[in-house]
Amino acid sequence: AFTVDGLNFGGSSLPQEGLRSTRVITGTYDVSRGQFSGGMVASTTRGGSNMIQGSSGYALRDQSLSFGGDSSSPFAQGFTQNQLSGGLGGPLVRDRLFWFASGQARLRTDAQQTLLSATPTDLERLGVLPDSVNRFVSTLGALGVSPTAVQPPGGRATDSYSALLRLDYLINNSHTLTLRGDWHHSSQDPARLSALALPQTGGQSGSSGGGGMVTLTSRFGMHVINQAQTYLSRSVQNSEPFLTLPAGRVQVASALPDGSIGVSNLAFGGSTGMPSSGRSTSIQATDELSWLPGAARHRVKLGAYLEEQASSNLSSSNTSGTFIFNSLADLAANIPASFGRTLAPAERVSHALDYALYAGDVWGPTRRLQLTYGLRLEGSSFVDPPAYNPVVDSAFGLRTDRLPAEWHLSPRAGFTWTIGGTAFGGIRAPSQPALIVRGGVGEFRSPIPGNLVSAAQASTGLPSSEEQIVCVGADVPVPDWSGYATDPSTIPSTCSAIKVANRDNRNENVRK
Repeated sequence: AFTVDGLNFGGSSLPQEGLRSTRVITGTYDVSRGQFSGGMVASTTRGGSNMIQGSSGYALRDQSLSFGGDSSSPFAQGFTQNQLSGGLGGPLVRDRLFWFASGQARLRTDAQQTLLSATPTDLERLGVLPDSVNRFVSTLGALGVSPTAVQPPGGRATDSYSALLRLDYLINNSHTLTLRGDWHHSSQDPARLSALALPQTGGQSGSSGGGGMVTLTSRFGMHVINQAQTYLSRSVQNSEPFLTLPAGRVQVASALPDGSIGVSNLAFGGSTGMPSSGRSTSIQATDELSWLPGAARHRVKLGAYLEEQASSNLSSSNTSGTFIFNSLADLAANIPASFGRTLAPAERVSHALDYALYAGDVWGPTRRLQLTYGLRLEGSSFVDPPAYNPVVDSAFGLRTDRLPAEWHLSPRAGFTWTIGGTAFGGIRAPSQPALIVRGGVGEFRSPIPGNLVSAAQASTGLPSSEEQIVCVGADVPVPDWSGYATDPSTIPSTCSAIKVANRDNRNENVRK
């Protein structure tokens, strides 16, 4: 789990100048923390004060400053990255209202790692001979697919930006209001390229989002503290391919210099994963009431948590189709072994609710021993189930319109024991280092992933769900690469039983 100021954070990054602290918690037995089954990375943001202060930083990692390796190979080169960050804060109203703003930009450039930029040594390491690649490239040109139809920049640019603004208002001695806003954006150009693919198979991708948080901390008397928080966030993602063209995959077997046989799949044409788009919205609300009786050796907690997440993704997996060729000879003859295409990609929607109630205590019986224990009741459910398909129900006895929901009680107990030195925050003498032993037992559960539910939304088997075709053998359409490039609407949407002479001859040879 990744949390910022106590609530889950789904963004990609935050300015480092805007963070006060970051901790990696490998075992937390505090019942106020939940919705995860592994470790936790907990960060807190930085606020302003009566003094105007800030900091900034610049970090450069330059590819030209590295040494060793093969600088002529894009697979052995490093990368160049510029990172600039800064933050500044101070008072708007002295002793009452404070601000702190920060921002960060990270600009990274990597060498292009594609089939055209690979050196002969790179290709052999990838399991394909250079002459096979040359034959592959020349064959594509004869079929009307220009291997250099797309020539992206020499490097892959991966840029990310983030900003953070925080306001702290001391309403009076008992109430403090905190407002926080965050924003982030990232992009990659080109995206989704592989070492055994031509540059034309990639595209451009980007994402952006932001959120706002409100926190009210109140003290009632000397022993009761209440903290209420709400965080609303939203993000969008999109990607676009370089070419609207079916993808092509060719299986190539090469006898490598070391005597082994390398089998590789070379890729050309369009992208199988673009275009795509998505958006998600999340709102979290939590309230915790703490009671510190007597000398504050106990901190009794009662709290509630609620999160609502909604997402919608239109993932165009293989919307332009993919032709599979078993060999370079089949590619030269334009005889694919199969063709598959998604005709009607369905929007994948997920709407989830996660909630929790907890009660616990943090008790320090001595200055060296601290005990944490309590109970956490967690639940999750989904709304907007998929449509009902009676055919699936009658054939398999399973309903397509039901989504999982659960309640679970999670008990926890842990301890922190300080041996030697000065316990719990005291100043420790250098000659008396402390040994801190932590342990405990508990059960931790992650929420049901929303992507599983969104996939079920698109797979009911009804006409409104995702539709695909798969053509094999003689029913595979004969590719017209030049026609597809001129008019994408001519890309096949049905299988064809038309046989050409070279396919008939090949089938006859196979039978013999």
